[in-house]
Amino acid sequence: MLLLWLATTVIVTTTALSARIRREIPPRVADASGCLNVTVGPGETLRSLSVYFYSGEGYYIRDGCIDPNATAFGYFADGVNATGWDRLEVTVSAAAAYTDNDQDYIDKNRAAMFAAGLVEGLLTSDRIEAHFVNLADTIIPKGDANLTERLRDWLDEQADWAQNFSDSNPQDAMARNVGYLLAQFQGLINGFSLASTSQSPKFVLHFINAAADSSDVLNVLTDRWPDWKQMGPAQFAQFVARTGHCTALIRLLPGLEDLLAAHNTWNAYSATLRSFKHYDFRLDNDTSFVGGRQSFGGYPGTLASLDAFYVLNDRMLLLQTTNSVFNKTLFKSISPRSLLAWQRVRAANQLAETGQQWAKQFSRFNSGTYNNQYMLVDLNKFKRNASLDNGALTIVEQIPGLVRYSDQTAILRTGYWPSYNVPFHQDVYQLSGYPEVVKKFGLDYSYQLAPRAKILRRDAVNQAGSLDGMRRLMRSSRYRTDPYSERDPCKCLCCRGDLLTRSGSADSPAAFGCYDAKVTSSDLLSRGGTKSGVWAISGPTVDDGRLKPFSWASFGANVSHTLLPGVYNFSWVLVQPRL
Repeated sequence: MLLLWLATTVIVTTTALSARIRREIPPRVADASGCLNVTVGPGETLRSLSVYFYSGEGYYIRDGCIDPNATAFGYFADGVNATGWDRLEVTVSAAAAYTDNDQDYIDKNRAAMFAAGLVEGLLTSDRIEAHFVNLADTIIPKGDANLTERLRDWLDEQADWAQNFSDSNPQDAMARNVGYLLAQFQGLINGFSLASTSQSPKFVLHFINAAADSSDVLNVLTDRWPDWKQMGPAQFAQFVARTGHCTALIRLLPGLEDLLAAHNTWNAYSATLRSFKHYDFRLDNDTSFVGGRQSFGGYPGTLASLDAFYVLNDRMLLLQTTNSVFNKTLFKSISPRSLLAWQRVRAANQLAETGQQWAKQFSRFNSGTYNNQYMLVDLNKFKRNASLDNGALTIVEQIPGLVRYSDQTAILRTGYWPSYNVPFHQDVYQLSGYPEVVKKFGLDYSYQLAPRAKILRRDAVNQAGSLDGMRRLMRSSRYRTDPYSERDPCKCLCCRGDLLTRSGSADSPAAFGCYDAKVTSSDLLSRGGTKSGVWAISGPTVDDGRLKPFSWASFGANVSHTLLPGVYNFSWVLVQPRL
């Protein structure tokens, strides 16, 4: 597919640099003999390009070539209709960013990260446009242009604060790494601008990356919070299912043969334009930047997973599930003078080599938006057939005004760690308002007796003793026969909201639920080559054929689904970086 260009040259201005972007091969690059080849699967098409940066000349963009000597290079494999997943891989070498003063490593690294953003924005512009249309239709109230402008202003103010924080604190490792991320983000905006017809490229990408944060911001801007105290049991059940995203399971085999981790995402099906991304960023002279390799299940235009499921440098895993915050008074502390969740996650990923280091970095400048439980699995603490050392599992939970973290390796040693949208730490649980919810609606909303807590207590040890077992369990939705599900398709490990009925526990069918799963293990990641990676599947579950595949034919008139597959019945695929 040919890239669309509005112009062959544009002037880019960031805090760190001002450079021209040209769509041409640099004069000093002779031919295409050094281009790498990447194999694509059946039904996939490939786009590739390389970006070169030279001080005094600017950025050069070379289509159709993966040049390992470029400042940044990558490819995009269009596979969403073939496998359920597009694939994106971007590599950066700051050593190949030729600056006037190579001693100024911050500017050099920012130039390289800007090049990485250019690669992604140019390669995925059509996907970004479609994902924005689908997402905005789901999140932003229709017909309220004023609210959209207010959200735009809030995100702009936050971005300005983050840039100023980075520029003003070059000795602070967190600030420098936020600066690298913002340089990548600015490159993404410019690449998207070049290749698309969008009239608001900056807002499009601000919104896509801050989509989860924006749900809380919109409530703050309007002061219109869902009044759960006035809801009946059915309405409240659907409200919690829609706002409590994801299920996660970490499993330690009894003989310490392997350590496995799995995650599935719950959200609106309109967000299923999925992309599995691999970043390999090699920056210069900054010893704080230790997390250059990140693989994650993401979305078009997102520089963070948002789900989240990450493999970091092949030796640390990050999983996340969302917790509801019913105590709306906590949100009074939300301010744009903070770092959004997606920014802190990426910065912590770049800065941390242990779970505790990650937690300390993530805790800084808490925005109080997108409040989650994060699970850090340090595979360096796992010795196969020998030991699981302290620090192997760090649990981090955020609410407005507080980030709590602790080492929970002791619980993992008993066999497993479950996560299902109820806070673990007592102070987070209490402050979030769960005791009041349990008093009104019952023990289904408690930590110990939530439906998924009971299902995992019963099945995690018996059914998740292998990668195959984990894959089946994380896609299970046996609501018709499981007594813990009470015939509710969202009281399962993998919700199918489109199968809700008016006679059931919720109001009506809706196009939301569990729409993917990712599974890996210490053993799988250590195999190397094409046998290593993450098993991933996209689309609402069919539970090994027990449920009919989801089709947009039932919802297409009411829900935006641009570029999405018509029917979801994909198989598991093993994903890994190819470059």
